[in-house]
Amino acid sequence: MAFGSDAPVTSPNPWPGIYGAVTRTTRSGAKVPPSQEDNQVAAQQVSVEEALKMYTGAGTWSEGTQEHKGSIETGKLADLVLLDKDPFAVEALALVDIRPVMTIIGGRVVWER
Repeated sequence: MAFGSDAPVTSPNPWPGIYGAVTRTTRSGAKVPPSQEDNQVAAQQVSVEEALKMYTGAGTWSEGTQEHKGSIETGKLADLVLLDKDPFAVEALALVDIRPVMTIIGGRVVWER
């Protein structure tokens, strides 16, 4: 399964989606979907690692380009984003607030905050 943001209809920012996948709640704390019991919501939650894989490597599998991109390995495209916080170290509620500080495409810095 691969995740996406529905850009350009919505923001391309992946962090609200990652937050929702990990917590199964909205930023206001509402359960997603709202009619479910806590145990059903918990069964739908994924780990931060799983959510990141679904936004990165899983997308390359769905388009058949996993040999060229989707992970940081020798011989693959050197595209990546550096973040202001470690998603594995922050509380789940803080995932939605993570911001990029640098974007590297083809091994070159193309954007910096």
